[in-house]
Amino acid sequence: MLTKKNIQDSGFLNVEELSDNIFYIKNFLSNDDVNLFIKKIEELPETKWSILNDHHHESFHNKFYDHNDNEINKAIRNKINKVPFNLSEMSINGFNRVLRQLPGNHMEAHVDEINDQPNGAIREYAAVLYLNDSYSGGELSYVNLNLSIKPEAGSLMIFKTGPKYLHEVKTVLGNTPRYCLPAFIFSSWVDNDKV
Repeated sequence: MLTKKNIQDSGFLNVEELSDNIFYIKNFLSNDDVNLFIKKIEELPETKWSILNDHHHESFHNKFYDHNDNEINKAIRNKINKVPFNLSEMSINGFNRVLRQLPGNHMEAHVDEINDQPNGAIREYAAVLYLNDSYSGGELSYVNLNLSIKPEAGSLMIFKTGPKYLHEVKTVLGNTPRYCLPAFIFSSWVDNDKV
């Protein structure tokens, strides 16, 4: 189980546990890394942004950009690999896709728990890396916990999946989009009948 102490022991000193299994790590990425990333994505033409898949139907107006920036990927991976998730086998899927929410857009309440992966892997944690905080609105809200936060640029949120952690993103207001990099931490599925 991930704890505030074992996150701090792995070198992340600015960690808050906002609720059981919800961790907020400030300054996960440096200002230089964040500024480099923002500069690159703000220069992208609209044609580079797309809806992810058929699951994200016409009512979903948030768009994604799949970046292939090895420098940024390396900075993120070097840090996320230090987080002691304490899973015997673990894989990380994400951080290579930027989620953009334009003003007027939101994300409806949902859980990130999916246990129907072809290889039997289970989503244990969700992680979201925030690239900016200059937008208005757009707070991350945990519906069942009466908890809401607007993470700072460069910060990382990590939280368990499942119904307890039902969450939504409030409507982005003003003129500035909200940019983040979502990811999921998977554990390998164990067949208890074969143990």
